[in-house]
Amino acid sequence: MNSYTKLLILFLSVCYVFNSKADNQFINNEDSITKDPIVVNSNYYMISNMTGNLPVDPNIKIDTLPGNKLVYYVKKNYEKNAETIIELVYKVGSLMEDSTKRAYSFFTANYVAKYYASVISNKLNGKINPKIDVESKPDYTRFIFSVVTTEMDRNTAIADFLKVLSDSISFNSQLLDANRADFITQYNQTQLDELQYRGGKQLKIKYLNTISAAKLKQFYKDWYRPDLMSVMVVGDIDIQQTQKSIATGFGTLKNPLKEKIVIYHGIPKKAALQLTIVDDSTQTDNSSVQFYFKKFRNNRGTYMGYSETTLGIISSLVMNKVSEDYIKEHNTTGYDVKVSYEKYSKNEDAVIYKVNGINRYIDVLTIRLLSLGEDVKNGGFFNEKQLNLAKMTYLNKLKNYRDSIETSADLATSYLNHFVYNLPLIGRKQEYEFANSVVDKFTTSNFTSFLESAFEQNNITIVVKRPVNSGFTFNNKKELLIRYNESLLTK
Repeated sequence: MNSYTKLLILFLSVCYVFNSKADNQFINNEDSITKDPIVVNSNYYMISNMTGNLPVDPNIKIDTLPGNKLVYYVKKNYEKNAETIIELVYKVGSLMEDSTKRAYSFFTANYVAKYYASVISNKLNGKINPKIDVESKPDYTRFIFSVVTTEMDRNTAIADFLKVLSDSISFNSQLLDANRADFITQYNQTQLDELQYRGGKQLKIKYLNTISAAKLKQFYKDWYRPDLMSVMVVGDIDIQQTQKSIATGFGTLKNPLKEKIVIYHGIPKKAALQLTIVDDSTQTDNSSVQFYFKKFRNNRGTYMGYSETTLGIISSLVMNKVSEDYIKEHNTTGYDVKVSYEKYSKNEDAVIYKVNGINRYIDVLTIRLLSLGEDVKNGGFFNEKQLNLAKMTYLNKLKNYRDSIETSADLATSYLNHFVYNLPLIGRKQEYEFANSVVDKFTTSNFTSFLESAFEQNNITIVVKRPVNSGFTFNNKKELLIRYNESLLTK
C-alpha cells in the first residue's frame, strides 16, 4: 500500500460530515410521513394534461408596459405589520461585464442603493424611511425596499414612493468616494464566490480605486434599462391603484436608441473541466472545495423542466443521505458537508457539493469528489432505501412550505426567480400537488442516469479556497488531472 493510498484511507475516515439545515432534515423512517391525497385545482390546470408550459398562479397580476417592455408583478398580501415589499430587479450582473469592466456591476448596484438611501427621505419629507437591501449577483441585481405605513395613507404613500424610484439617478464622485472603502471590503468578500463563474484572478485594491462615477454612470445607462427590468410590489395594497402608479412612473422610462447586446461573459464556451484556485488571505488553517455539477436548462417554465429540476433536487438529497449514512458507519468528524441543487446561471442549474475542512486534507478531498463519477458508473453509490427517504424528505419539505405563512418577502423572491430564471410560479399548493405526481414516477435508473451525466468532467466546475502557502499538491488543472489519474490506478 503506497503513501497516497494510506492518505486517502485516512481522509475517508474523517471527511464526510453531514451538516444540514432544519428544512433539509432527513426522515429516517419511511412510515414517519403520510402523503396527502392529490387534489388538483382543475379551474386553472389539469394534472392529467401535464405538457407544455406550467401555469402561473392567477392570483398574481403580471403585466408588461407596452412602451418599454418593463415587467411588473403586483400581489395583495395581508400581513399584520402592514409591511409592503417593493423590489426593483434587473437582469444585469457580473456575467455582463467584459474583462475591462470587472466589479462595475457590484459598484453600480451598491452606489445606487446608497443614492436611494440619501434621497428618498428628503424627497418624501421624511414620511417614508424604508429599509433598503441590495443584492449584486452574477446574473441579476436586486433592490429590496421594506416599507411600513399606516392603513390610512398606505396606497398614497406607496404611489409617492414608486414615483421617487422611477426618477433618474445622479452619479457623483463625492458619494462614490465616501463609500469606496466599504464597497471594496464588501466586494473582496463576494468576488471569491463569483470566480466560480468567471475564473481568472482576484482583483487588486489598486484597480478597484480606479473605478470612477463616470464609468458607473455609463454602466448604468447601458444595462439598467426598462427591457431588462421588473418592478414587484407585494403587500396590503390596492391592486388597480398600484398598477396605475407603476404605469405612470415607470412608463416614461425609455430604452437606449442603440441597446447593447446582452452577452454573458465568463461562462466557458467549450465543455471542459474548469478549476479555479483562490488564495484566501482571511484563512490560516481551514480550506474549502465546491463542486458544481452543471446541467443546462432552457425549459424551466415547462412541465418537463419542472420534472428535471425535481429529479436534480432529489439527487442532491440522495448524495446528502449517502454522506449521512457514511458518518453513522464510521463515526467521523472534522468536515462540514452540504449538497444542494441550485440555479447556477441564467441557463444552467447545478448539483453543488460544498465541503469545509482542515487544510491538509482538502487536496485529497478534491480528488476524491472528482472520482465520485466512477462510483456512480460502477453502481452501489446509493440504495433503494436512501432514495425513498430522499423522496419523502423532499415532499415533506414542500408540505411544510405549503402550510407555512406566505410573507410578502417570500412572494417577492418567487417573482424574482420567475422573472430572471423562468422558474415556475404556480403557487405553494399546486407545487406540492405537482411534486406528488412527479416523484412517484421516478425510478432508480432515472437517478443513476442523472448522476452519471452530472459527473461527466465536462460538466464540472471546481472552486478551491485555500490559505496562502497552504502546501497544496496541485496548483492548476493539469496537475489535478495527473493526481486524479494516479488515484484511479491505486483503487
